[in-house]
Amino acid sequence: MKKISLLLFLLLLGEIEAYGQTVKTISVEFIKTVREGNSKEVVKGSIYYQAPDKIILLIREPIKQWMLLEGKLTTLYYPDERRAIQITGWSSTSLPFFQAFLGGMKEDYGLSELGYKLEGNEIKGDTLVTHWNPPEKLKGRLGEITLAVAANEIIYVESRDPGGQITAKVQYSNHIQYGAVYFPLQIVTTRYSRGDTTSERVVYGEPLFDKPLPPEIRNFKIPSGVKIEGTKW
Repeated sequence: MKKISLLLFLLLLGEIEAYGQTVKTISVEFIKTVREGNSKEVVKGSIYYQAPDKIILLIREPIKQWMLLEGKLTTLYYPDERRAIQITGWSSTSLPFFQAFLGGMKEDYGLSELGYKLEGNEIKGDTLVTHWNPPEKLKGRLGEITLAVAANEIIYVESRDPGGQITAKVQYSNHIQYGAVYFPLQIVTTRYSRGDTTSERVVYGEPLFDKPLPPEIRNFKIPSGVKIEGTKW
């Protein structure tokens, strides 16, 4: 069930372009809290985006880690251990929680471009709720997606399996506007599986759009002398 939910989130990822507007750079702080059963994990750091497809993730807690994603190449660097790993085949879709932050840049989350078909819609107060059927080739693995939008802000995305059971729900709040796009500063994702529920809450802060990235971020490279291990995803 979790694999199906992950596939859904990867399918929902949109291009970083909407309404004729392109964001060239984004800098934002984040705190991600994941709860599963009795366990709790808190991750704090910063994310830097540079068009067209470069993302640099700097984790400060619980450990210090750099993650550089560009195209299909991902590099992980652990400065305290002076260890680096280069992964071929990973991409920015490896950060679904950040892609959810960017998702509002697609009017319908790019569902129609991915082959989803609008089944129907309804108005609930000031909220437009639309229902989407998956492409024929994915109907055996995915069910309907429900997308709710109010005042140009995405409120929630809900997914179901082919049998109609809810597999995941993503709730968006505390939006800020940049140009024609509304970015959520809080995203809560709940994933459902048999006898288990996982909750992920991401809070963003201090977002900067189209500002030069800090030199230490823009020019970051793995220090000389650090051996880079290679692997494939």
